[in-house]
Amino acid sequence: VAYDPGVARLCFAEGERRWMGMQPDLDAAFTRLWTRKESYLKLLGCGLCDDVRSLDVSPGSPTGDAAWFWERQIEGHAVALCSRGDRAVIVCRAKRGFWRDRVGMIG
Repeated sequence: VAYDPGVARLCFAEGERRWMGMQPDLDAAFTRLWTRKESYLKLLGCGLCDDVRSLDVSPGSPTGDAAWFWERQIEGHAVALCSRGDRAVIVCRAKRGFWRDRVGMIG
């Protein structure tokens, strides 16, 4: 997903935007945070309906450390698995002409 400063201001906490600004590739950092946040929100069952800026899931943040994350960039796919307790959510964004979501619940 291409970095979009407007979306970043609307959807990312200050700590997330600060973390993203320290990364060498803004597009990769944006995609990583987006899939990471989306997987955590889906794990909580609240999706994008809540104030997503109030939740900082950047690496090293208290919320980011409260759950277990596994993330990979694989051949144009951004994958994030978020787990806490006996539940887990996998979010995969694949670019094939347009971005599609693949979401799976475990547990």
